[in-house]
Amino acid sequence: MPWPSRTVYSLKRSLQRVNSDEADYLFHGHYLIGSYKYAAGDQYPGVDNLAGWYNRNLRILANVHQLAEKPDDKIFLLIGPGHLPIRRQAARSTPEIKFTEVRPYLD
Repeated sequence: MPWPSRTVYSLKRSLQRVNSDEADYLFHGHYLIGSYKYAAGDQYPGVDNLAGWYNRNLRILANVHQLAEKPDDKIFLLIGPGHLPIRRQAARSTPEIKFTEVRPYLD
C-alpha cells in the first residue's frame, strides 16, 4: 500500500488507513520480516530484539488490565498501527477482554 509522502488526509481518513488490513500487513510485517533473520551460530540478536518488542506489547496489555476496576469498564487505547495486530491477537485471546474494532466507527 503506497503512502505518498506529500498527500494530506483528514484525521478520519488517516485513521481509516492505519486501521485497515493493508496497514496491519505493512506495519506489523515490518517487524516480522526485518532484523529477526540476523543470526550467527547460537547468537540471535534479531530474534532477541523482536522478543523485546513483543514483551513491550504484552506489558501494555497487562497495563490495560490494571486500569479496569470493574468487569464492565471500557478502555480506549490509542496506539501506533504497528502495535495493533499483536494487541488485537492478545486481547481476543483473553476472556476478560471484549475487543472492539474501531473500523466500523470510522465509516
